[in-house]
Formats: sequence, structure tokens, C-alpha cells
Amino acid sequence: MDDAFLLGRVLLHFGDDACAEALIGNLSAIAFDPAGGLWLVSDELSGDRVMLSRLTSDGHGAFGGHARFDLADYIDLPHTGPEAAEADIEGLDYADHYLWFTGSHSAKRGRPKGRNRKKDLDRLARVEVDANRCLLGRLPVVDGAPVRSCKHPKRGEETLTAARLGDGVGGNLLMEALQDDRHLGSYVREQQEDAEKGTKAHPGKENGLDIEGLAVFDERLLIGMRGPVLRGWAVLLEIEPVDQAPGRLALAVIADGQRYRKHFLDLDGLGIRELARDGDDLLIIAGPTMPLPGAQRLYRLHDASKLENDSFTSRDHHQLEAVCDLPRTGHGDHAEGLAAMRWPGSDGVLIVYDTPTASRRPGAGSVYADVFRLDPRRTGGAKP
Repeated sequence: MDDAFLLGRVLLHFGDDACAEALIGNLSAIAFDPAGGLWLVSDELSGDRVMLSRLTSDGHGAFGGHARFDLADYIDLPHTGPEAAEADIEGLDYADHYLWFTGSHSAKRGRPKGRNRKKDLDRLARVEVDANRCLLGRLPVVDGAPVRSCKHPKRGEETLTAARLGDGVGGNLLMEALQDDRHLGSYVREQQEDAEKGTKAHPGKENGLDIEGLAVFDERLLIGMRGPVLRGWAVLLEIEPVDQAPGRLALAVIADGQRYRKHFLDLDGLGIRELARDGDDLLIIAGPTMPLPGAQRLYRLHDASKLENDSFTSRDHHQLEAVCDLPRTGHGDHAEGLAAMRWPGSDGVLIVYDTPTASRRPGAGSVYADVFRLDPRRTGGAKP
């Protein structure tokens, strides 16, 4: 497998306030809209700062004009206010005038701070499960901004509405549907028991349940899971959200009485860190399930829109292709946001990073993202 070929870098400028600095340090997902606007989100903003961001291109290799949108202005969040836990948004995609988003749905463990031994021991023992992390929903977008509702620009009789997946046992209707799944159910039940009884669930970054990718294929959503990785197989979930009530989505039955499908992928033992649609194909960033230095790779799942039933796709199958090795992580530059984009003379992928290194920071409120060349053997077509 070849190393990724760097076509160039794109400067992202968010302004120079404190919120912009927090956003830059924790970018977790990106998506282009048809107008060329770049949507971004951080996985660390919480409470009264669950925000989506949109940048616009200046036509010369940079994006700016930062616009911020508070998610709570469009949908109701389970918890709000300064003390509310982070929403941990880890996936974005744009399709048919909707911006879709998903949280990690994961438990988290406290992090030692190195100042007080007793407090650090307590932090390391504390595992938390919060409903804000179980968000999955959509926002209509008009002229580059979210709205609560609007008429479809091309199908005027259809109303587009902001909504999130309905509440359910374990966090929402997806977690409820997975409660008795023979592969994932134990992870979901463990989190539910932790929330109710104080037992200790496995956090997402310890091969626990952790969503870190979203791609929309018509009515279906493909959801990438960083964990669990089961005997080396990464998990891709497929669901079809449908309107249930004002502001709420339900899950349609899509196979054998089930409201989801599972697709197991051989990603060399790595978990899914991000997804992006490229025509009929699915682009996948894969990396370690745990927060440690390691391989970061780009894969292509050909004809992902034609997946049927629960499935296995190994590397021996031509449908799954290892495209390239991304630069390995050290103590920063963790590839987390992915979108197909056109580069002069080539199709490419734009990648943004969590915990960017100093070399990516040319000044306050700015950070560089990378554009890598896509293998010309692809079957899809890059977006803007």
C-alpha cells in the first residue's frame, strides 16, 4: 500500500476568539454542501456551546467567513446549560438539503490531571454515560444556514423539518434496537446498566461502543464504529430514519424485522474513524480504537450503496480496497474529518485533524487541513 500523496494544504480560518481556539483543537467531522460551504464540528463543545460551524471558500485555497449555529436553536437537546455534558458530535454529512449529524453514543472515563494523586485515582475510576452523546439527527439548510423547517426547494409540497432520533432505552431508538443484538447488545446493555446502577461500562476509547462516522446514501445512513472491533472486524451500521412526530425520527424496518443491518469490514484490525460518500462508494478513515499513536489508513468500499443483509467484506474481496497509508499519528494530528473534494488536476480528499500540531497553526484562529490524492481507479466522483 502506498503512502498518501499530499496534493496541498487548505487554510481554515475561524476568527480569533476563545471559542474558535477550542474548535480548532478538537475538529471531529466535516461535510461539504452543494454551494461549496464547508461544515465542521468539534467533539468537545458542551452545555450551552453545542455548535455547528460553516466556512466559505475564498477561491484561493482558504476557507473563512466563520458562521456558528447553536444546535439547541433547532432541536431540543436532552441536557442543556453550562453544566450539561458534551454532545461529542463525531459524524456529519449533507444530502438533499439536510445536514445530518451523529454523536459518539459512547461512555467516557475521567482523565488524570497529574496534580492530585487521590483525585486522579477517582477520575480514572469514574465512567460516565450522558444522553447528549446519543444524538442523531438532521437540520434543513437554506442559503447556507440551518432552519427549523422549510419547503423543499424542488419539491414544494414537501416540508423539511429539523429532528433527532427519538428517545429510547439506552439513549435513543438506535441503542434500544441494539439492546438484544448478539454482537453489540452486551456493549449497549453495559452502558445502560452503568447509567442506572453505577456499574462500569467500557468507554469508547477502550474498545467500547463508539460511533465515529456518518455517510448518507439516499434514505439510508451508514454509521461507522470506532469500537467495538470484534476479532479484528470493524462494524458499519445501516439504518433508515423516518419521521415519527414533530422533531422526532424513528427507525424503519429494513431487513428481517430488524431496524438496522450490520456490515463487518476487514480494516486490518483498525476501527472506523470517519466516513465520506464518494459517488456510490464509501471512503473510510481507519485508526486505532484506543487513543495511542498508530496507523491511519484510507479505504474505499466500492458500491457501498448496494450492501444487502448483514455482510462480511474482507480484504480478499475486490469490493474493499486499501487506498493509502495516511501519516502516522504521534501526539497530535489525528485524522478525524473526511470529505471528497476536487483539486486542480485531480480528485482528492480533504482531511482535518483533532489535536493539530504546532506546524498546522500559522496564527490565532487558523489551522491547515490536508488534501490527499484519491486513487484514479475509483468508481465514484469527488464532490466540490
